Amino acid sequence: MMSGEQVMARGMDRSYRLRIALKRNRPAIAIILASLLFTTWFAYSARIQKTLRADAILSRDQARQAAIAFLHEVDPLIKTLPGAAPARQRIVSRGLEFLVQLQDQVGDDPQLAIHLATGYFLIGNIQADLYSSSFGLLEDSLQSYQNGLQLLNALQSADVKQQQEILRVRFDLLRKRGQVLRGLARWEQVGAGVQLELKVAEQLVELNSADVRHQRYLALALEDMGWWVEHEGRLKESLDFQLRSQAILEELLANHPSETGLQRDLAVGMFKIGQSLRALGRIDEAQHRFLQFLDAATSGDDMTSQTDRSTAHEWVSRLEFQRGNHDVALVHSAAAITILETLVATHRDNLNLRTGLATNLNHAGEVYLAGEDFENAHSAFQRFRQVAAALVADFPQAARAKYGKGDLGVAC
Repeated sequence: MMSGEQVMARGMDRSYRLRIALKRNRPAIAIILASLLFTTWFAYSARIQKTLRADAILSRDQARQAAIAFLHEVDPLIKTLPGAAPARQRIVSRGLEFLVQLQDQVGDDPQLAIHLATGYFLIGNIQADLYSSSFGLLEDSLQSYQNGLQLLNALQSADVKQQQEILRVRFDLLRKRGQVLRGLARWEQVGAGVQLELKVAEQLVELNSADVRHQRYLALALEDMGWWVEHEGRLKESLDFQLRSQAILEELLANHPSETGLQRDLAVGMFKIGQSLRALGRIDEAQHRFLQFLDAATSGDDMTSQTDRSTAHEWVSRLEFQRGNHDVALVHSAAAITILETLVATHRDNLNLRTGLATNLNHAGEVYLAGEDFENAHSAFQRFRQVAAALVADFPQAARAKYGKGDLGVAC
């Protein structure tokens, strides 16, 4: 009875059996309901905007805000549920229909343009999501981000508050587009975009330096500049950008300890600084940063925290291997593989997790081989081939983008 099975003594009580069925299928029910609610809401929102009058209780602007808020809130609730892809596909298709319907109404209404640009940003994030449900529609996401930017590029507003809102949405679009371009190794476009991203962040700080978001945007833009100049071979300059970013985040966290997201921004910054130090040959300092990243990732059991831990273990293992400490390297490699195998068992449609597992199995094989443990090396390489073959079979286009043209790295 405690396992959720039906109790036969209740006979043919249909309401009882329905309650049991709902209990045993919560993830599927949640996905279905989310899809239905989203479809119903956007249909209702579109109807509101066609029929509203000046004396209506809800204004058109409020209806648009509510629709975008719904889009913003529903996907995070379902994206990590196993089998959520069909519901998320519905969100993308209906969301795009909604945005296209309203785009002709923008005219000289800057607030509508901001709402639509925000909608394109949220849709693009789902399309580009390699981290939580493996959509991997990278070209589609680039188009969505570009649609949002085009809506904002021509906007002018005399209202300082609205200027800041426009710049914040523009920064979000630029940054996410840059991450996708970086994953596709389109570095010329990355360079142009990240410089514009930094300029927008500086404009926000100039308009309102007391706003925590603006200081955070500046830190993130500096971090992204570090990614780009490192690719250009300017390693010392890259590290300088990363350290400037870290200093801003540390000060923000000290002054605003409850501000959501700053702690992980710092953790990701530690990871990136570690990579820059490793590229400069400063192995001990790099190892210290990777261990800091590992410590920061131990505070949660959500998928992001677990994935961060696996990434930290992987890079500690790589540095220990580089130092010749094969036994320590294998301990961390095994920890990364265990975390990823557990996550992949539940999230088979997650490209990032599965590529991480393949990469770590291959690394483990290299460590075993260097230590002349040929039996375990053969086993690790064989497992790597199995995981990689299944990965390419299940995600041929996304896997090609991930391995053939670049790597998105730590999700931000």
